[in-house]
Amino acid sequence: MTETIWYELYDVNYKQVYYYNPETEDTQWKKPNTIDHLISVVNESKNNNKPNALEIIQDFESKVWSIIEKPQDQIETNTPKETNPNPEPESVHEKENEQEQEHEQQEQIVEQEQFNEQQEQIIEQEQYLEYNTNILKDDIIEGYQQGVPKILQFLHKQMLSFGLTAPGILSIDGETNTVLDRKEQLKVGDLNWNASDITIVNTLFFDWLENNKVQNPIVPDEFYDGCLNSLENEQALLEYIMTLPSPNLKTLAYLIQIVQSLLEEDVVKSTNLGIEELVAFFNIYIFSINKTAQNPELEQFFFETIIFIVDPTQFLI
Repeated sequence: MTETIWYELYDVNYKQVYYYNPETEDTQWKKPNTIDHLISVVNESKNNNKPNALEIIQDFESKVWSIIEKPQDQIETNTPKETNPNPEPESVHEKENEQEQEHEQQEQIVEQEQFNEQQEQIIEQEQYLEYNTNILKDDIIEGYQQGVPKILQFLHKQMLSFGLTAPGILSIDGETNTVLDRKEQLKVGDLNWNASDITIVNTLFFDWLENNKVQNPIVPDEFYDGCLNSLENEQALLEYIMTLPSPNLKTLAYLIQIVQSLLEEDVVKSTNLGIEELVAFFNIYIFSINKTAQNPELEQFFFETIIFIVDPTQFLI
């Protein structure tokens, strides 16, 4: 028995469904009572003329067959692509490149931090030196020697307040909180304080001498060779020293005066610090950081000699 096939179509003009039998070519609006197979076809034509049912069906069948005959891997679907739950690991080369980049970035960060820290230290040192080298030019201040760095004189007066025979006369205390606080006061020129411990004063005193070597050494670099070359003749040495710039000459005379006071007999008996020990203490602060220890034996001999031949009172008021 032949099966009855009907196509259900849609008339876009009348906006109504109708039915077509390709065997009998019958078309009717009402759905047939006897239907073995019903195929619904969407008419995509926008033609205002009445659609030809046979053309619609032929178009539909051609599309169906084109899909059936098309290779499976070329059929477009909306099915999402599956992702590989276990992707292949990155190559060793790629990992090495990533590690190298991370290492380089870390090195750049460290270098930048070190640079910033160095800049802060330079700024701090410059500020400190600005106050440390405060020369009393034309100002006459009671109790202070004109032309000698004020901070050097202040710290020396603090040392004298404890007495030259006090225990730990040249001992230092290191970077304690109290020392750091006093440094901050010195940076802003605050000298209105008294130390409670002589080691704090000593620490600040020798710290000043150490910092002074950087930009404002007591004996400038251009006088270094002349000082050492004049050691064979004391008179020639004394005359050469007197050619130093006035602030440098007065500061050197002031430091010699400090050492000479420490060499007094009663002080030496108490401290057990003789000429060799004192020269070792103070000699390293005479020349700049660029010159110190180039000729250590001659440098010590120079300082030891001028301690005995220089009369500080000739240069200090």
